[in-house]
Amino acid sequence: MRLLFALLLLCAAAVSPASAAVDIYIRARGTNPSQLNYTGDSNSAQFPASEGWFGLSSVSFGIESDTSILTGGGTSGGKARALPLSLVKFPNSASAAFFNACTQARAWDEFEIVFTTPGANQSEVTMRIEVKRCFVVELSTAGSGGDDRPMETVKLIYGAQRISFYAPNNQTGKYGLVGQSIWSFTRMTPTFEI
Repeated sequence: MRLLFALLLLCAAAVSPASAAVDIYIRARGTNPSQLNYTGDSNSAQFPASEGWFGLSSVSFGIESDTSILTGGGTSGGKARALPLSLVKFPNSASAAFFNACTQARAWDEFEIVFTTPGANQSEVTMRIEVKRCFVVELSTAGSGGDDRPMETVKLIYGAQRISFYAPNNQTGKYGLVGQSIWSFTRMTPTFEI
């Protein structure tokens, strides 16, 4: 019995906040009611469905530049370009809104995505992605016989991004803003404007 108790203590100690699960939420923001024609499905009190939040399974995004090194040691600077923002989610009420936006080439004003980790009293935001002037360029659904539900992948292109990074304070453990990456791909300047 002592050995089992010691083993349980070791297992509990091995699970640290650094290895805790990450939850990802997204919502649309904008002034056009047709863009916001969906109901959130989040169960989070911090990111409630009533404010349009719904959960994502995964997110991938990036940026690239056509910079090259020239003969003789010089460089050729290219324009920065956003890679498509890829969202993986279960089908929900936003699925039809994404489909309609893709088929009709309608832009969404903004999306806000938050990555959270469990905290003492509430989830702590570790990263926030905000993108502006978004177009759905691809929507695909996949599933197999053993799955509970199919999964959707939505790909967006956008005109500007603001990424905010948060980390815990060494003394308090409270998360705070530690940096931001801001860029407008339409203006080619560090601004969150189109």
